[in-house]
Amino acid sequence: MILHRILMHPWLKIVILLVCMGVFWAFSESFLAPEKAVKQRSSQQLKQEIVERMSSLLDLRSKLIETDAKTQQVLYKQIKPYAEGDKKCFLSSATMQQLQQVMQRLREEQARSEKELKDRERFLAFVTSSMNI
Repeated sequence: MILHRILMHPWLKIVILLVCMGVFWAFSESFLAPEKAVKQRSSQQLKQEIVERMSSLLDLRSKLIETDAKTQQVLYKQIKPYAEGDKKCFLSSATMQQLQQVMQRLREEQARSEKELKDRERFLAFVTSSMNI
């Protein structure tokens, strides 16, 4: 009964928590995975990894270009009927809420695209200058 009252004291819970945190912190290195030692690669291995990474990047960029082209086609298909005065197109018949949702997504995508363009331009400048192209 007395032990139960002692264990139920609010300050004791805090003290126990702090002790547990201290023990964990003291032994945290043994709980955490040790950092992997940096393996030494030969120049030839590194060159091979660079070529493989460049090839992978080329494949990824091709997919990005394909997706961008499809996105441009869809956007054009949305703009053209509205510009021609089609009353049945989405932009003519959408509710205010739908238009606001579209506007929000377009703003988000434009911001991402502008950032991505700057990142790609920096990467191009890096690749061009580092490889003396």
